[in-house]
Amino acid sequence: MKAIELKNLTFEFFGKRIIENLDFSLDEGEKIFVKGDVGSGKTTLFRILTGLIPVFYKGKLRGDVTIFGEKDPRRFRDYIHLVSQIPEEQIVFEDVLDEILSASQNQSLETILYNARKINAEHLLERRTSQLSDGEKQLVVILAALSSQRKCLILDEAFSHLHPSRVGKLLEFLLNSEQSIIFSDKRYGRHVNPLNNFDRVFDLGNKKATDSKLFENSTEISRSLIETPNLVDVSKETSKEILIAEGIHFSYPESAESVGSETEELLNGVDITVRKGEIVSIIGDNGSGKTTLLKILCGILKPESGKIYRHEKKISISLQYPNYGFTARSVRDEVSIPGNYIDFFGLRDLLERHPHTLSAGEAKLVSLLKAFSGDLLLLDEPTVYLNPEFCFKLVECLKRERKTA
Repeated sequence: MKAIELKNLTFEFFGKRIIENLDFSLDEGEKIFVKGDVGSGKTTLFRILTGLIPVFYKGKLRGDVTIFGEKDPRRFRDYIHLVSQIPEEQIVFEDVLDEILSASQNQSLETILYNARKINAEHLLERRTSQLSDGEKQLVVILAALSSQRKCLILDEAFSHLHPSRVGKLLEFLLNSEQSIIFSDKRYGRHVNPLNNFDRVFDLGNKKATDSKLFENSTEISRSLIETPNLVDVSKETSKEILIAEGIHFSYPESAESVGSETEELLNGVDITVRKGEIVSIIGDNGSGKTTLLKILCGILKPESGKIYRHEKKISISLQYPNYGFTARSVRDEVSIPGNYIDFFGLRDLLERHPHTLSAGEAKLVSLLKAFSGDLLLLDEPTVYLNPEFCFKLVECLKRERKTA
């Protein structure tokens, strides 16, 4: 029996056809990589496979969808567990262990502990979900998916916030399971290589599936990202310091239920200096405090101690989750995008769309361009949800505009 079978599937949303005349199938136990550009309809496809469309999301859906022999979309989630690209939207409980147990189907605590050890997430089990970084939250929702014991797992950009050092071991563990796996990640070829282990690659752009060995050329653009581009050492051209942080200390307060455990200091005496025209990269593992530091630098959070000197009038920030920063009813009203960038990033067809109807990649582009109005740009995980082509374009724009970021 086929795990999934789609025939002549078409979905239209706000007058735009997101998916058109799509045929797709998945065998039981098969592992498939779904490839597609920003806005190609990957997330829409996954919502259809889990019944979220048409049960919760509206639009015009036509065609035949069969999930493990079931045709009622209200029953699709009995067979499929979706790990979405925004983990915060899937977390309900305050305690990590409660979150995982809520998804389990009579799975023993020993099995949950085994899975946690295998993906290097055992240290999270006694934590509060509200105190986790986005990468740590992704590990939690993946653990919950494993505990659900569904026949098929869909991972929609489920590694987007994970540190690269965690990806290989986690992917190997998932692909060695007996479950059917549908996997999507725009960073293919660098940290996630479809050539390894996936049975097939399905290109949603041309609606074709191929043996993974035929996908080799498509990874070349991602491999080139590993090479360091020719960057100008702007610090030698100008010594104007526009942001100075000295001795920054910060820790999140523990909740009342956590009494008995010591508060761990997230930032311990951090110093950073940014000069005009520099592009500074802040790197660190999941939970190391990167997002917290950016929020402190722009004034969203206040440090417990330390000093910050800001010498630019306008500091803008692009958040990891772009939708959190949208307030207007259309992309055109949300951000004044220069005409040359509209076509450069392919956004002209999106100008009249509501920002909250965009795909994650489209929303990320709008959020980044909105931040370009600032004198100092704080970009939190700017390449999340973007494919390699748009990553290159982002770097090109930063260099062309001589932005400080």
